[in-house]
Amino acid sequence: MAIKFHEEQVKAEVVVARELVKDVVSGDIELRGHDNGLQVNEILDVKTQVRDVKAVIADGGVEINGVLHINVVYNVEDMSEEDNANYVDTYHQAARIEFENFIDIPEAEAGMHILLNIRVADITYDVLETDALEVAITLIKYCAVSDIQDIRCVTQVHGLSREEIVEEQLRLEEWIGDESIRAAVAKEVELNDHFPLVEEVLAVVGEVVKAEYKTMENAVICDGIMEVSVLYRGEDSGLYVIDERIEFNHALDLYGVEPGMTVAANYKLNELDVQSLSENRIRILGQVECYVKVTRPHRITVVTDILNERVDTEKVTVMMEEVVGRGRVKDSIVHRVNVPPTRPDIKSILQCYSRVKDLTSIVNDGGIVVEGSLEGTAYYLSEDDYCTGDRSVCLKDYFDFDDYIHIEECEEGMDVYIEVDVKRTSWQILNDRTLEMSVLLEKMAKVTEKIEVDCVTDLVEVSPIVDDPYPPSYIVYVVQRGDTLDKIARRYKIYLDSLIEINNLDNPDLLYIGQKVLIPRSLIGATG
Repeated sequence: MAIKFHEEQVKAEVVVARELVKDVVSGDIELRGHDNGLQVNEILDVKTQVRDVKAVIADGGVEINGVLHINVVYNVEDMSEEDNANYVDTYHQAARIEFENFIDIPEAEAGMHILLNIRVADITYDVLETDALEVAITLIKYCAVSDIQDIRCVTQVHGLSREEIVEEQLRLEEWIGDESIRAAVAKEVELNDHFPLVEEVLAVVGEVVKAEYKTMENAVICDGIMEVSVLYRGEDSGLYVIDERIEFNHALDLYGVEPGMTVAANYKLNELDVQSLSENRIRILGQVECYVKVTRPHRITVVTDILNERVDTEKVTVMMEEVVGRGRVKDSIVHRVNVPPTRPDIKSILQCYSRVKDLTSIVNDGGIVVEGSLEGTAYYLSEDDYCTGDRSVCLKDYFDFDDYIHIEECEEGMDVYIEVDVKRTSWQILNDRTLEMSVLLEKMAKVTEKIEVDCVTDLVEVSPIVDDPYPPSYIVYVVQRGDTLDKIARRYKIYLDSLIEINNLDNPDLLYIGQKVLIPRSLIGATG
């Protein structure tokens, strides 16, 4: 019986473990204006960005360190002695709070890959008697640890009947490589006659509204557009907004990439700043971080067992995450926001943005239900009897969204990874008491299933016991094609050194087909 087989080697990402943890970071922020005797009138908004995150694998888990960049926009009240009138000015205060966390993942080992996604879930604050602001920020941290493994499996066997070969088809994402970069994006803006000189920047918000990725030979090209909105106080004490679009392009060198491969990528806007260049020119500066992972969808049929007592097999148990399917949808959420009775009428909108607050997902047969809530924020100018001149007001509202992402092959109980990004927030004033917000969301889902497969890595036809003048306490093994002394020792669970000594082999690396190897029955199974 002549048996031949084919092998195939693939590099696959195996998810070792994943954890989802919630953490609260708190601290106090000193607000400007208090030193000059001004009283904090109202907190308009508190924005938080997660930056400078570092994650390393330590003993039994992942250590996470980062910085929360907090921006507080608030009104202060001032009494003019000249005309005995109340004036409300808008101030801005920036602060940093460092955080650290340890996520317990006993399976994590040095050299493994870390996928970390940190999302700001909630922000609460309270003004203390000292006019300091006490903040508490809830973070949701998703951490996955994976290992890149070279898997070598027998894929075809010739010389046996179909009934004797047990096979299983695997859907793998063959790992090609990953890379990340941090890059600066910038744009100079000339202020026209409608915009006075900048006295103080109060708030800068931005979003990557478009990102496209293209694989080339040994590289990934990334093109994107970022929309930025700058709220500032001019030299005339009025509030103004500058809206700009910034295009950017980056290339990441990645050996082994070919056109048409699959790219999983994520752009994060880490920093935004505004610099004054001259009396009428400013520069908008941003720092983006891009992470790309390139894979190739690969279906492979592996041999998991041979049902023939004349054939001995070697196996390895492979635990992997099989990608069942991916889905991506874009959806526009329209919501009307009514001004509360305690707030003044809308005169004009200065700035409007939104963020994902809560997010849940449910895996059903044939698709994913994604549910969550949005926090919408709008700055507007008003006129009221409380103070002289325009007054800036911050209006917040919360509204829910849900969507269905069709993935035909997914089933209840499978694992899912969800990302929801805000791509654009726009607004329309319906009347002086009603604002309509429109939020463009992009939702991505990847469904996976953990599987455990015993893959055959080697097989050999076991020779019959030959009739030779050897004591019955010995088995005589006839060397077959592909045999090594180490394989024979492992097959009969006998120590390699013992096998070499008993057969008086001067060169244990040199075997030839048909050679007879003596195996003492008393030593079989000695290695367990």
